[in-house]
Amino acid sequence: MDAHKKTRLSRPIVAAVLLLAVLLVALALRERSLRSPQSAAPAAATTELFAMDTVMHLTAFGDGAETALKTARAELLRLDALWSVTSATSELAELNIAKALTVSTETMSILETAERVRALSDGAFNIAIRPAVLAWGFTTDEPRIPAPQELSVLRETVSATRLTLDGDTVTLLGDADCALDFGAIAKGAAAQRVIDLLRESGIESAIVQLGGNVQTLGTKPNGEPWSIGVQDPRDPAALVGTLKLADVAAVTSGGYQRFFERDGELYHHILDPKTCAPAASGLISATIVTPDGTLADALSTATFVLGLDGATALWRSGELDFDMLLIAADGTIYVTAPLADAFTPRDGERVVVIE
Repeated sequence: MDAHKKTRLSRPIVAAVLLLAVLLVALALRERSLRSPQSAAPAAATTELFAMDTVMHLTAFGDGAETALKTARAELLRLDALWSVTSATSELAELNIAKALTVSTETMSILETAERVRALSDGAFNIAIRPAVLAWGFTTDEPRIPAPQELSVLRETVSATRLTLDGDTVTLLGDADCALDFGAIAKGAAAQRVIDLLRESGIESAIVQLGGNVQTLGTKPNGEPWSIGVQDPRDPAALVGTLKLADVAAVTSGGYQRFFERDGELYHHILDPKTCAPAASGLISATIVTPDGTLADALSTATFVLGLDGATALWRSGELDFDMLLIAADGTIYVTAPLADAFTPRDGERVVVIE
């Protein structure tokens, strides 16, 4: 792999990972249907809410879309209350305190996916990262750099934490400070749940954007795939290209989403569980495409931490069903072969296909 040079971020903003050009298409279709009652295009329904610390946009087409979105909205708020790590009444908070708990089907599903990705990524994805997240303070107004000795203790806590899943009971094993955080997987699971609910309601065309997590149901109403823009990590106001996708999730993790600066150094929020420090993998963005929204969310973090070589080895293993688009620090875009035809890069971008 070519040596990577450090890329300086264009400006300090907290941005969503993907720019969703398809929403503009959806709105255009809605306006056209309003102007022309005889139009064959199905009516679009949209809703917006704030949950899981992000703005969420849902768009569905066809008869019953508005009712289906009301159900989806209520479910997102329920899942937010269930998985919030900061709410004292959430199921996740209760588990972190009690260390053993009978949990809901939704929580057990997240835990099962998280444990599988942890094992197959050699620990690059680990929801036991909560103590390190707290130590760095990325979700606060006062982020900090933990001292070397503190990082050493954090590494021991995170690496020693284990889960046992038995029926609907979860046991959290480790020292007194061990705790779980669903921040790198909850939005993916929530998006998947929304898609499932819309499908059960008879909706055949929809798109949901939960922050940087995008998931589609079917195609656009006219049968064409959705156009999803992939942000340029060096300039989040721009795109490096677009993906044409249908019936899949597309989730991106990037160090430019949340970070702080100290003495000229940038510290991003994606922590490597093995170091409990910001991952230094040579990647600045990792996008995962797969039909499973929960898996997509977990893998976007895992591949970012693993870096190009580790992510490629995981993809080639065939243990998990996914494709990926990785952006290295030198700006080179790496895309797995099955996804290559769906990606249209911006002029001048260097693209390498992973076979």
